Amino acid sequence: MDPTPSPTPILNWLEDHRTAVDLAKWVLLLLAAWLGGVFRFFGRYTRRPRLKIKPIISRCFIEEFDEFNGRTDCARVAFLVDVWVINRSSEKIVIEDFRCSYVTNRFWLRWSRNLHPATLPNQPRVTMGGAAKLMPVWFSHFQEGPSHLTVEASIEPKEACGGYLLFVSFTYGSWNPRTSSKGLRLRVTGRFTTGARATSVAWIPKMQDKEKFEHLVPGIFDQLAHESSWNIFAD
Repeated sequence: MDPTPSPTPILNWLEDHRTAVDLAKWVLLLLAAWLGGVFRFFGRYTRRPRLKIKPIISRCFIEEFDEFNGRTDCARVAFLVDVWVINRSSEKIVIEDFRCSYVTNRFWLRWSRNLHPATLPNQPRVTMGGAAKLMPVWFSHFQEGPSHLTVEASIEPKEACGGYLLFVSFTYGSWNPRTSSKGLRLRVTGRFTTGARATSVAWIPKMQDKEKFEHLVPGIFDQLAHESSWNIFAD
């Protein structure tokens, strides 16, 4: 006796259930198309640029005023933020702009309006032992200091670039930033020419020593004295 099973019963069943077989084919085709779309979506998602705040070397400085131009309970805050952009794709990306917002004291709509960065007066520097290390910045060029420490808008494939940005707010009352022992809660968003966006949220530590903040960015308080650096709102 031939032990090989005969395919005749299967063929007969398929012939008798032609409609069900055709329907199963369409279901399998639709499932394959859906899975292909899902994989393409996740592929594009994992290749999107990322943005990351590094709070360990970011700082903010708060100056409080009892009264300013008829307003009471005023606060001027300088956010010096170290921001990195990671290009995970195989194509060059170009940053259109950066913007930030912070948590305010308001009960509703607790995030502030978006701010554009202000120009830094000098290259930030971090003291290590007896030497000061110059730190990179986004976009700003200085008369003194090496040009390679200015990070430009273009980022090559599979590369990451980081540098400092300065955001300045001058507010009053419930519009003032909400503070805690951890610092101030900040959200930075990078927009790219492709239309993509990337966002990072972090606690920015407070620096309370004015002399140390001035040493970190020479000329910073002369810069903050100009109203042109305050509240540069984004669209």
